[in-house]
Amino acid sequence: MGYELDNSLNLYSFGSYSKREGNSGGFYRRAQDSRNVLALYPDGFLPQIETDVEDYSFALGLEGETGDWTWDVSTNYGRNDFALGVVNSLNTSLGATSPTEFDNGALVYDQFIVNGDASTTLDLGLPDDVFFTLGAEYRHESYKIEQGEEASYITALDSNGNPIAAGGAQVLSGFGPESVTDESRHNVALFVEFDTYLTENWNMVLASRYEDYSDFGNTFTSKLATRYSVNENLSLRGAISTGFRAPSLAQSSYRQISTVLENNQAFEVGLFPTDAPAAQALGAKQLDAEDSVNLTAGFVYTQGNFSLTVDAYRIDIDDRIVLSENLSGAAVQQILTDAGELNTESVRYFTNAIDSRTQGVDIVATYLLQLDNFGDVRLNAAANFNDTEVTHVDDNPEQLNSLGDDYVVFARREVGRFEEGTPDNKLNLSAVWNFNEWQTTLRATRYGEVADISTTADRDEYLDAKWITDLEVAYRPNDEWKFALGANNLFDQYPQATVDNIGYSTFSQIFPYTPYTPYSLDGRFLYGNITYSF
Repeated sequence: MGYELDNSLNLYSFGSYSKREGNSGGFYRRAQDSRNVLALYPDGFLPQIETDVEDYSFALGLEGETGDWTWDVSTNYGRNDFALGVVNSLNTSLGATSPTEFDNGALVYDQFIVNGDASTTLDLGLPDDVFFTLGAEYRHESYKIEQGEEASYITALDSNGNPIAAGGAQVLSGFGPESVTDESRHNVALFVEFDTYLTENWNMVLASRYEDYSDFGNTFTSKLATRYSVNENLSLRGAISTGFRAPSLAQSSYRQISTVLENNQAFEVGLFPTDAPAAQALGAKQLDAEDSVNLTAGFVYTQGNFSLTVDAYRIDIDDRIVLSENLSGAAVQQILTDAGELNTESVRYFTNAIDSRTQGVDIVATYLLQLDNFGDVRLNAAANFNDTEVTHVDDNPEQLNSLGDDYVVFARREVGRFEEGTPDNKLNLSAVWNFNEWQTTLRATRYGEVADISTTADRDEYLDAKWITDLEVAYRPNDEWKFALGANNLFDQYPQATVDNIGYSTFSQIFPYTPYTPYSLDGRFLYGNITYSF
């Protein structure tokens, strides 16, 4: 929404609100599972996580012209409320008196931004004028964890002070008093950009940004980008930039206990902030910021209805923030007990444990095929080839070394997840046929091989490459309405079953597929939707 105050001054605003509710199933608890109470679930139970998410944002700004300058100042506020609950579950330690539904608490994140920028052209004695932009930004953000109901996190104790059974809501424990947090920070940024043509066909852009964080000090990043037009059809482009990313407030403060599956065992894992006593006893330390260097080089080719882009890239990240291994065993259990953590058997935390390098090539080709009286078909082919390597792993913390050789903060499983846990190639082919009010979309995606690396080689699982096909037919009688029928995974494809690999974590054959598949495990999904735009 905009309002013209005069010929060179405009007031504008916009906002949004969304509400989403979700439900997802956990791991099934069989009747004789030690985490079940037969009086409540004689046939076992499938716990489910329910989410209620609200997002809203609002922006107000003023833009105008003063002399040779154009400028824009604005303020933005956004908030996300993420309420968590568990249904069809129980708190085993409470026995038959346990509730079966729980309010687990909520996560709240909000952000307030004030920014301004101004642009003009400068004559610096170069072949062309320089388009110059400068600006400033102030950002304040906060992150809260709100406590859940007592039954969602408590562990009932016997007369000797020992846990009666597993505590907390099964599948996802609620946020207890020790999880409650209210963190905030702010940062101030200044930035400039110079954009000019050194020749008629050669464009150069230089940008720099300075930021000062209330919790991570200051940083200076820069970017140099260039584009050269060889002729009207072919352009070459490239860029080099440095980056800086402070740990998010959630990475520094989040705490949660949930059920995971590893090496044929289902158990509770606690994700602890780095300042938690249990995490520090296992080598956690305050998170640092990530630094990165990014390189890209490529070309753009257009000829009539055909276009082709090819871009190679390399991204080096130092002090990358990652999750540690799931640390478990008798020594860890004793540390948890000493710290009063009775709802979990394992610990993990965020850590700046590695440096990584990701490099690859993106290729995108499009062609618009005109069919005269039968509309047109937009053909698209996109391919990505990439490789990620963990180039450095920090020395193991002394706290873990003192516990024995089996305790490693970032070992085989996590290295494998980074290097082989996502496809190193992906091909997407699509055709969109527009004919009068009808639109038909056919899409075929090939996912390359994926590996689910375990703690030992005999438990590794390799997933073959697979094609997934989607189809949608839509009818648009006017600009407002759209009616569509479609199918995702039209041919009902699944990854190969893992039950033949006796070393793999199939948990007594309950889980026939590895969760590392890059596509859904739900098979064919049919849908219909009606959309109204206004």
